[in-house]
Amino acid sequence: GAGYIGTNVIYYLLKHNYKIVVADNFSNAKCDGLNRLKKYFNCEFKIYDIDLCDKSKLNQIFVENKISDVLHLAAKKYIPESFIFKDEYLKNNCESTKNLLECMSQNNVHNIYFASSITVYGEPKVLPLKEDSPICPLSPYAQSKVFCEEYVASWQKENSENNAIIFRFTNPVGAR
Repeated sequence: GAGYIGTNVIYYLLKHNYKIVVADNFSNAKCDGLNRLKKYFNCEFKIYDIDLCDKSKLNQIFVENKISDVLHLAAKKYIPESFIFKDEYLKNNCESTKNLLECMSQNNVHNIYFASSITVYGEPKVLPLKEDSPICPLSPYAQSKVFCEEYVASWQKENSENNAIIFRFTNPVGAR
């Protein structure tokens, strides 16, 4: 929630009167943007400093709050670094997603919006890309996103009430 995409989405959600809860481990973002949003909208919302790989603490967020939808943006995301710390990227990105889905199931939360990446396609042979274009991840980061997409798809199939949307972002930039 504290990163670039998160703070921009939160801006939109607050502008449209949504109630939000934010979870971030602040490993590559600061709380400054969230605090600016609180001040700008003159509102309060809970911010949890948590690693989603800590399933017990993650589940506590669901227990303490009435959550209907989850926007999952959390991941290690630097492609060159993912080659150096391959195991760490796979563990962090995949375990956090599995934990989140399990906590959602345990707490009857049925809607997830998952941030994947266009990198799952690798070097496409045909443009423009389509949802059913061949997947060919070329980095550990991209492979972790493929695994997470598979977890989300499997979670969606296990309960007819579960709904999932997967976004394959490219380079999101701009001023809102």
